[in-house]
Amino acid sequence: MTLDVEDRLRRTLHDVASRLEVGDDELNHARRGPVASRPRWLPLAIAAVVVLVVGAAAALTGSDDDASVVAGPDPAVTTTPPASSMADTSWTLAILSSDGMTLEITVGIRPAGEGPCEQQFRYEVTETEHAVTVAFAEVEQTTTTTEPVACDDVLRPQSFEIELDSPLGDRALYDGVQPQPRQVWRLAEVVAPTVLPDGVTADDLRRSPGTDFGPAHWSQHADVPSGPGWDLWIDQGRAGSFTPPSGDVIATTEIHGNEATIYEYFNHTGHMVHWTEGGLDITVRAELHTANMSEPQTFANPDVAFIDDVLLRVADGIAIQ
Repeated sequence: MTLDVEDRLRRTLHDVASRLEVGDDELNHARRGPVASRPRWLPLAIAAVVVLVVGAAAALTGSDDDASVVAGPDPAVTTTPPASSMADTSWTLAILSSDGMTLEITVGIRPAGEGPCEQQFRYEVTETEHAVTVAFAEVEQTTTTTEPVACDDVLRPQSFEIELDSPLGDRALYDGVQPQPRQVWRLAEVVAPTVLPDGVTADDLRRSPGTDFGPAHWSQHADVPSGPGWDLWIDQGRAGSFTPPSGDVIATTEIHGNEATIYEYFNHTGHMVHWTEGGLDITVRAELHTANMSEPQTFANPDVAFIDDVLLRVADGIAIQ
């Protein structure tokens, strides 16, 4: 608020106070009098108060120096979802491609088709500068049957690839049903292994979002054909989300200059390297195949000792994007 505005308010207050000065007799008469008997100064006082309120409001709205008083939401910036008249189904998962142009949307609980145990959907995409709505509607099935049908192939959602007109970027994503923006799992945020075990390529890695934990959580998994048979896992989550396995700490080391811990778990059939880097908890783990439960492979077997070296090489080769 400027000095000019403060001075105007001060003068208005002083003027009101001076006009409200009355004698004790007049004041006492006013208190004792009937409702219809008003002191002669009361209309003036009311008018002065009105002047004070109007003047103060004008002073506040006319001030350019106090942004907290006059600032309001910028109408050009909004995350209001683009309207959709067709949406009736809330989808469950959205994965964004590395270039930000393609969404993989998971929706429904049954496979595609026209049968009584299947589902069909149609969708529409509406994009604005600040938000995107991908709206799904279930298509009414026209196939009828008079006999009871046992649906065995359920809990199998469908996936749709949605091409955007421009990269999603930081725009909010809506499904047209829920009022809140939906979470997006971004492949561009998945850590990139540059070193992998023999017989495994980047295309062999199956990437799965950690939907129970939030968009920063991902797992990458591959079966390793070399050696005694084992699975490679590369997991990531927000820093502070890691829970140590129920097992033993067998060694400590460094990964990219960060302290790392090596755990043994699953009755000596799993080894894990964990460290924190770039705001992420990262683990690289190996789990031996245990098809022969009478004599399961364990890391006590000298034939699998080399896997620890492989884990450390994979860990050292992890690149945070």
